[in-house]
Amino acid sequence: MLDEPIRVRCLACDTRLALPPKATYVACAHCGSEYVIARRGSAVTLQPLAPDELERVQAVAAVEREGEMGCANLGLSMLAAVTVLLCVIGGVGLQVFNSRAICTGTAALALVLVVIGAVVMRRNLAQTDQQRTELLAVQAATDPPLQHGDTEARTTKEGIGDDPE
Repeated sequence: MLDEPIRVRCLACDTRLALPPKATYVACAHCGSEYVIARRGSAVTLQPLAPDELERVQAVAAVEREGEMGCANLGLSMLAAVTVLLCVIGGVGLQVFNSRAICTGTAALALVLVVIGAVVMRRNLAQTDQQRTELLAVQAATDPPLQHGDTEARTTKEGIGDDPE
């Protein structure tokens, strides 16, 4: 499956690593070695990081983290607003004024709020994706192409907890 982590071994200490499907960076928890993950088709290559590469990878990670946090915060804000609109205003309108019009109006307002929130989230995700693509394009332009004989990580289908061979 595409969502399953890819299993590789650290080039420095031979510890098993699990790479998330879209990861571009990995650090070995055992020895601390840091690698850029290069994918070509089904082949996965770990390339040790140089200091300038580490800065670029961290910039990409920061952009991704910022985008995820923005969406999470907006989603929680929308949930709170919809809850207030439907439960508090709609419930009070129905109980105090015995008016379904107030309840229906708050439901419509909540729906509009959800649509606006979804549009804002989509725009923010597009901006994050564009920033990430620009950073990765700079990284790809400065990375030398792999030569025959470069070290590749050994992939495995076995579990992470297995002992190294």
